[in-house]
Amino acid sequence: MYTNKFIFCCAFILMLASACTAVETGSSPSHLDTVLLEGILMPPDQVEAGAMRFHTVEVVEGRMSHTTNIVVRLHFPVVEELFFEKGGGRLLERLVIPMDFVSKGDVLARVIFDEEVLQLEERELMMRMADAERRHTSDRLWMRADIEQFRLELFAISDANEAAIEAHSIAIERKEASYRHAIRQFERLRRDQNRQLQYVRDRLQGEELIAPFDAVVAAVNPVMPNTIIYPWMSMITLYDYHSFQLEITAPFSVLRYGDIVTLGSLDGSLRTEARVISDPLATGHRSQQFNYVMEVLDESITAEPFMGNVSAFPTVFDIDGVVIVPSRAIHEENERRFVHIYEDGIIRKRYVQIGFNYHGRSQVLDGLLPGQLVVIHQ
Repeated sequence: MYTNKFIFCCAFILMLASACTAVETGSSPSHLDTVLLEGILMPPDQVEAGAMRFHTVEVVEGRMSHTTNIVVRLHFPVVEELFFEKGGGRLLERLVIPMDFVSKGDVLARVIFDEEVLQLEERELMMRMADAERRHTSDRLWMRADIEQFRLELFAISDANEAAIEAHSIAIERKEASYRHAIRQFERLRRDQNRQLQYVRDRLQGEELIAPFDAVVAAVNPVMPNTIIYPWMSMITLYDYHSFQLEITAPFSVLRYGDIVTLGSLDGSLRTEARVISDPLATGHRSQQFNYVMEVLDESITAEPFMGNVSAFPTVFDIDGVVIVPSRAIHEENERRFVHIYEDGIIRKRYVQIGFNYHGRSQVLDGLLPGQLVVIHQ
């Protein structure tokens, strides 16, 4: 019985030693590949012994340039829609078209009104105002006489008749309050009638849309001349081109909030730096396109030079302070990217987020720090 146990133990020890030898000597490189991919820590001497040679490259921080075809658009945070406040007229003319640059005070559109109709409306309104004045004067005189009559009656009441004195006093207070209320009502009516009269007289002079600031015309209402204009009809939309941003479409993970990017026009006439000021929350595959809003750093630049230059063309992105690794060091599994880092005598697996890939170098957005060593397999 003891002999059988001894034989069993010897067999088990031999099997274990054989397995250990297989790992240490690396007789199966594919097995070592699997070990690394599973993220098991392994000393580099075992990897070399397994005929899996490698060398390390330091992660560096530098400047990354990338040329790509993207769409660049102007994004104006200050937008103003201009409306005609008065209705009933006909559009006489529009003086601007989209993409025009206008200065503060420029006339952008005009409306005309039927002069004969407005003159008739003015006369009718003035007649109503005069009639209201006559009625109010008559009512006011009558109410004032009624109050004075009650005051005379109050003086004639004997001091001993306290109940009658109190009743007459209350009646006088009520009539005084009614008198004041009638005056206030007439004053409100007169203000409304004056506003209506001014409205009619303003329309006799026509109406104009005036540019409130230096701007670029973004949109124009397509109504034709001689079309009836209704109150508060939106006619023209303006952008303040002194307060603008750039909006670009680029693959997700290409840019991050705060990145400094150099933008240039195709003909080389324009080159400026902009900072990414949006950080879109994106889901899905890396190849999807996302919008990034960028703020131009040179305050002397206005949107005007961009109007004809910024469009879909190859644009150079120059970003400072980028963490860079050789593209050969990056691996992928299940749509996730990772590298092997050599640290404290062992190799570890580290998942990373990658941005640009350009000329054999890759931008690392997250997962690595400058100075770390990444493994490149030979």
